[in-house]
Amino acid sequence: MKVFKKFYVTTVALLVSVAINANTQNQLGTIGANLTPTARFMEEGSLSYMISNQKSFNRLNFIAQPYDWLEVSFFYADIKNKDYPASKGSQSYKDKGFNVKFLLLEENKFLPQLSLGLTDFAGTGIYSGEFLVGSKKISKNIDFSIGAGWGLYAGRNGLKNPLIEINESFSERNYNFGETVGEFDIKDYFSGSEVSIFSSVKYDVGEKSSIILEYNPITDVERFDEIDGFSEIYLGYIYGRGSQFDLSIFYGNNDEINFSFSARQNFAKLTPKYKRSNTTDTRNQVNFLQNLQINNIGLKDLSIDDEKLIIGIRQNSYLDVKKSVLYTAYSLKDAGYDYKEVVVKNYSFGEVITSDRIDLNSEKISSVENPNENIGEKIFELDEQFPQTKTSFTPSLKTFIASREAFLLQSIAANYDSTTYFSENTFIDASFSLSLYDNFDELYLEPVNTFPALVRSDIKDYLREYSSGLNLERLEINHFKKTNNNYLAFKAGIFEAMFGGYGFEYLRLDQFSNFAYGFEVYEAYKRDYSYDFDFLDYKNTTGHINFYHFFNPLELTTHLSWGEYLAGDKGFTIDMSKRFDNGLKFGFYATFTDVTSEQYGEGSFNKGIYFSLPIDSLIGNGTTTDFVWSPLTKDPGQKLNHKYKLFNLIERFVY
Repeated sequence: MKVFKKFYVTTVALLVSVAINANTQNQLGTIGANLTPTARFMEEGSLSYMISNQKSFNRLNFIAQPYDWLEVSFFYADIKNKDYPASKGSQSYKDKGFNVKFLLLEENKFLPQLSLGLTDFAGTGIYSGEFLVGSKKISKNIDFSIGAGWGLYAGRNGLKNPLIEINESFSERNYNFGETVGEFDIKDYFSGSEVSIFSSVKYDVGEKSSIILEYNPITDVERFDEIDGFSEIYLGYIYGRGSQFDLSIFYGNNDEINFSFSARQNFAKLTPKYKRSNTTDTRNQVNFLQNLQINNIGLKDLSIDDEKLIIGIRQNSYLDVKKSVLYTAYSLKDAGYDYKEVVVKNYSFGEVITSDRIDLNSEKISSVENPNENIGEKIFELDEQFPQTKTSFTPSLKTFIASREAFLLQSIAANYDSTTYFSENTFIDASFSLSLYDNFDELYLEPVNTFPALVRSDIKDYLREYSSGLNLERLEINHFKKTNNNYLAFKAGIFEAMFGGYGFEYLRLDQFSNFAYGFEVYEAYKRDYSYDFDFLDYKNTTGHINFYHFFNPLELTTHLSWGEYLAGDKGFTIDMSKRFDNGLKFGFYATFTDVTSEQYGEGSFNKGIYFSLPIDSLIGNGTTTDFVWSPLTKDPGQKLNHKYKLFNLIERFVY
């Protein structure tokens, strides 16, 4: 032990000089060393995941960076030496929870970067702890971090909690995790009789490798005696620094060896690039059309008003609509046209949603308040023939994570999707799937609680039938209508795997206002487990009043809805999300209804986080791949899963 401590101090003093990249993820789901955090963050718009193996537990961590000052993560843990009672002896204990870290102070020449974090602050609290940590570059290739920790991080060489001097209540901390499962243990934050100091030093070796030395204060996870024996000193090696993947190995002074693999990507930087047509045709209009086509922009109409050209386009490739305006202007310039001013109208479902003016010289874009004022003399209008059908065949992976039967169950399936348009704003959307492989037949345990009505907790019954044949996932008819700033959507059919029905949604949205509002009402029918046209003996009228607010400084959308949910419970949902220009979105939601936390059971209330990735837009279809993570699938606070929500369809045009 003395040799390790002496080596640690000597290394900190002697390490010298190459470029730093401290964005490695630790085993507890934050940017850090092995077990301890640092004050570092990923780039804004990044997403990272890690798979790690430690002698007492395995972890799967996901980190999202919606802002440069905010890191949010969630995790799954497999605790090897403890049984999972809910699984009836079929597997080891499973746990899940949330972490969050805030940037308090940016590093400068004299001061370190300073961050504050909370781990497992809204789950079982098995890994709950809080920390304050600072990081400072000692030289170009050395990054040193030191911090103080409470709870999980206060295991050895403790000092008296200084917050006790402020209030004696900070001396008490609840370690009985069973009493507060799924709740926010606010009274426990930064509490406990002691705090501990932790630190790490990171030395970059060349372009890809790093060596990390860490002093770890965690002795065990105090809410579980089975998770113990952590080393005090770790020496680690990381390969892949600066790339999208990392492999790491840490060796502890208790002959402990930890392995991990992590991957990360800044999705905010993913966007389709402008392409120039290679045509040899000398006609301007042909060049213009080919430039539009190669950039997945469709020309709908053309008008001339004095010396101003008005272009109506329809496109799905650019979730940042300003890009579609700019690339339309590029297509025009590359074709040899020299109009000084151009107005680009973006159509969706046959209606003009937004109209933008662009100066071809300065490329400055400004919104036109009244799109109908730019009519001019029409010189071209696309004559479309209906009906039209678009189809696609794609593979898909369906997963069911952290069930009581097994940690991961999955299916590999083939999907068939088709959309038949009878007009631009009336269409039938269909989706079918065929399971090629799945192990959902391993699901056999019934839901613990189905209060107040069984609407979602019977998901296992649907999954067990997934391999029985062709599955009808969705078959609905949609009709959209826009009048000024009023939007209407009517729909009927099979909405999703569990529900069908009919209803409508109304939205009032002015692109020059940060507020929007509306309501929705649906008669929902519970589908049979066989994925066909049969229904069970359950229906309910569900509806919500919706309010939206877009906060410009943070690019933050807050959606507040109030009404009746699928199970008949009444209450409200708050949903907050950050949307990037290219369609990347990070968000979280929480629902509180007249179902009490005691009636709800484990988890206390419905909540989750989600992210939408703009991967699909890179191949030209302008959609996102959506991931939703909810700790528990229960019946209260459940809404219909709609593919087409009015605000989600329109927000890319106006915010």
